[in-house]
Amino acid sequence: MLITEQFWWFLTRSSALISWFLLSVTVIWGILLSTRVFRSFDNPAWLRELHKFISTLGYVFAGIHLFSLYMDTWIQFSITDFLIPFQSQYVRSDVASLGNMPTALGVISIYLMTIIIVTSWLMRRIPRKLWKFIHMQSYLLILAVSLHAGWTGSDTKSNIYTYFSIALITLTTAAIFIRIFMPKSAVSLSNTVEQRPHFSPEMLDIKIARKRQLTSNIMEFQLTSEKKLPSWEPGSHISIALPNGLTRQYSLCGDPADDFYTISVLRTPDSKGGSKYLFEKAREGQDLQISPPRNHFKLETAHSYYFIAGGIGITPIKAMLESIPAHRPWQLLYLGTSLAELAYAQELVAMYGEKVQIHLSTDASNHFDFNNLPVNEFELFYVCASPVVVSVISKFIPEPQLRFEKFIGDTFDTAGDTKFEIDCTKSGKTVTVRSDESALEALEQANVKVYASCRTGTCGACELKLVDGVPEHRDSLGTSADDDVFYPCVSRAKSNKLTLEV
Repeated sequence: MLITEQFWWFLTRSSALISWFLLSVTVIWGILLSTRVFRSFDNPAWLRELHKFISTLGYVFAGIHLFSLYMDTWIQFSITDFLIPFQSQYVRSDVASLGNMPTALGVISIYLMTIIIVTSWLMRRIPRKLWKFIHMQSYLLILAVSLHAGWTGSDTKSNIYTYFSIALITLTTAAIFIRIFMPKSAVSLSNTVEQRPHFSPEMLDIKIARKRQLTSNIMEFQLTSEKKLPSWEPGSHISIALPNGLTRQYSLCGDPADDFYTISVLRTPDSKGGSKYLFEKAREGQDLQISPPRNHFKLETAHSYYFIAGGIGITPIKAMLESIPAHRPWQLLYLGTSLAELAYAQELVAMYGEKVQIHLSTDASNHFDFNNLPVNEFELFYVCASPVVVSVISKFIPEPQLRFEKFIGDTFDTAGDTKFEIDCTKSGKTVTVRSDESALEALEQANVKVYASCRTGTCGACELKLVDGVPEHRDSLGTSADDDVFYPCVSRAKSNKLTLEV
């Protein structure tokens, strides 16, 4: 007989070790993804796919392990032994006091693994919190598998098994330790904002080198400096301090290789003096001050992209399009009400042809139907538009694939706002925020120094590190519940107290 009991013995143990190893790698890999360790060099899209592959492969080897156990006539496991915990009567002599607990842990591990794998496949169809809760059971799974392997295996006294066990348990423990002290969720890997350096109020002296009208309501500016301007990446914006006392934020839309900055400014009908000043009073040769570039809308590496720009929202996306490698597939949906008022529209169509789709909405009857967006799981969606458009699009795009920036802040009903306290870790002060004031105003009134710019939750200049408490994020920077940042200009607290690093 070619297939002997020795063969099934070998297959049983080898498949179990391989499955255990792949399961440990899966847990460690998932933790590294959730804590954004990989973000420093690439987008985790393909890394997530590899994570799925490894976990599925571990599940396959667990199945091989069960099949070989069933075929091993020396042990004599039945189907019900695999399906019902504590059903098997297999007990090792040196752990007899545990009874059939070791085999029961194996059965429980299979069920846990199945639930985690299935919910991973159904990630976009189940509530995010439920998926996250189930996925966190991976830590219990790795513990159950480790105990099962140690208590039921026949090789546990060999040096190879000992070294293997120590290596897996050490790596997994270290990864869980990282997860506890670097608590970033996988979704944040999705439209969340990365850990940002604290904004420096140091301003740069620049000069308006050129002023060019693009449409009746959009003006382009080239800004130069006698000193070398800081480098920037697509998605970055700067704050401009205007002579009328206002500070406004604008996306950089030129080439990062240029020795000057390019911005485009929309003159809004309800302008409070910012865009109106630049459009009507700013002149070539005029000196101004700007902040160094900041980026909350970074272009990440992906297999393909789908960009959606609403009106002036084309400015950060234009820079992104020009930085994408020629072989990387992408599409642009450019939304507006009039072709004559869409900046760079003709230039983009001439340069990229069919990759650019322009949709004009003159009234509610011909708004773009976002339900028909071609959603590819390997694709990232970048949206820069009004809060209304972003809100609609977010209903059709899976959260992990969506990156957005709103060029105006959201509006909130403040009638139900209540007071709360802020514990300041650096200054040692406790500040009470009344229901009729912002956290930023309260901090400033208490002489707690916070740099702020837009005061509308769109620029991120006032960012503070959140140490403790439950915030209510009202900013337009894509901040999620898992981000440990707080923007006091607009955000408030759901808990009675917040602890901030300020």
